[in-house]
Amino acid sequence: MNKVYSRSSSKTIGTMAFALAARNSKLMRQVAVARGPISRAYSARPASESGREPAGRPKVTIHTIKKLYSEGKPIAMMTAYDYPTAVACEQAGIDLVLVGDSLAMVALGHEDTSQITMDEMMHHSRAVARGTRSGFIVSDLPFGTYHTDDSTAVTNAIRMVKEGRAEAVKLEAGRRAASRIDAIVNGA
Repeated sequence: MNKVYSRSSSKTIGTMAFALAARNSKLMRQVAVARGPISRAYSARPASESGREPAGRPKVTIHTIKKLYSEGKPIAMMTAYDYPTAVACEQAGIDLVLVGDSLAMVALGHEDTSQITMDEMMHHSRAVARGTRSGFIVSDLPFGTYHTDDSTAVTNAIRMVKEGRAEAVKLEAGRRAASRIDAIVNGA
């Protein structure tokens, strides 16, 4: 059922969206201040190699994330669909960079996320990997690439890591997919 919004409800939605954007912007400023100055990069003129990696920042690993979590420290995560955004995430010192299947709608103009292909996701994941030096890259497995059986799920997860240069994969599933997740983590 489609919900119709009146002018007053769309104004409320706009206000909520602005509040969320302002809160996220404030959080990003706090992260940026805590991590030092950021140089500016433009998509027409990529940042130099020396400008892409904050000085002395080691590679974020799953162990780094686990340690930050156990110590109750903030973990910064942003979504990136392309190289310039990944460079900006890198310069801001973002810990986790998500290549989400929402890029189907946001960047490619599809009506929903189910229309994106594995090859399209890997293309964007590789672009993000080229712009990320220290952040931990998590890429979505697109709809339909892990639903049929454990073997297909493992094959596509391996492709995303190997060809898409992701360091982890994310899939959206319920309890029925527990065997798929187990197969990906522990091998089929």
